[in-house]
Amino acid sequence: MLTLIGHDNWVNDLVFVPSGKYLISASDDKSMRVWDLSSGRCYRKMLNVHDHFVTSIDLRGKTVVTGSVDCTLKVWGCR
Repeated sequence: MLTLIGHDNWVNDLVFVPSGKYLISASDDKSMRVWDLSSGRCYRKMLNVHDHFVTSIDLRGKTVVTGSVDCTLKVWGCR
């Protein structure tokens, strides 16, 4: 079992990157994090990506979309 520790509040949504190497999470702490599943470490964290809770996340190709209680959607490009 792998435990990923880092968010300061509820995790609301998760999406696996198709390669299976990474997991992306969205949280009530207003952050989005990318997790390296081989090490269990946070690979990248983006803080305050919305003005309120991040409630949803989706990945399509190299594009991530996040949704929030602040009634906004944001589109992020991945490398």
